[in-house]
Amino acid sequence: MHRRAATTLMLLATAFVPVQVFGQGAPTLELSNFSGVWQETIHEDSYERSGGPPLGDYQGIPLNAAGRMKADSHDHSDWSIPEFQCRPHSAPYQWRALGSVRFWDEIDPIGRDLTAIHVEYLRSADRVIWMDGRPHPPEYAPFSWSGFSTGEWIGNTLKVETTHIKASYLRRNGAAFSEKAKMTEFIDRHGDILTITMILTDPVYLEEPFIQTTNYVANRSEE
Repeated sequence: MHRRAATTLMLLATAFVPVQVFGQGAPTLELSNFSGVWQETIHEDSYERSGGPPLGDYQGIPLNAAGRMKADSHDHSDWSIPEFQCRPHSAPYQWRALGSVRFWDEIDPIGRDLTAIHVEYLRSADRVIWMDGRPHPPEYAPFSWSGFSTGEWIGNTLKVETTHIKASYLRRNGAAFSEKAKMTEFIDRHGDILTITMILTDPVYLEEPFIQTTNYVANRSEE
């Protein structure tokens, strides 16, 4: 009787022990590790990654009346202005730009927690995705080409919210977004394939969210 009672108490005790289930709020290591170099897939949108789209081609971009006027007023000779030639791509455009991307983690040296994920592009300013729960700055804080990004894990998906982005182009033919734009990204890894789903909202130039997906392939030669 005593042995049976002890067994029953042990089963009741273990029933209330919390169990961490991966894929339900806790990312699995092999799918949440983006560290390394990822190469763009040129065939996906070749004219974005090379010479740029033709003037007047705004297919897929939900421009409102103000956005279309802004795009149609674009002067392509702007690219010859010296201060524009070294201007980095903004965060919403960079995923479609030519070149590879590298991720690396910033780990707190004391608590060993993930503080931030750094994203380094070939032809743009680096981005920092803060993972430590810090809030976004107030509206009057400085804006930058990369903006201010915070991230959180939803299962194996990294969700990134970005604000404070300088106004720039969605395409190099004049389609643009304003400084009021906000960006949400969902980054997923499936083996050697990295998929970025980007959702951009802009009350000034877009009549609905602009959604775009981009794929990268792991560059094993850099490991």
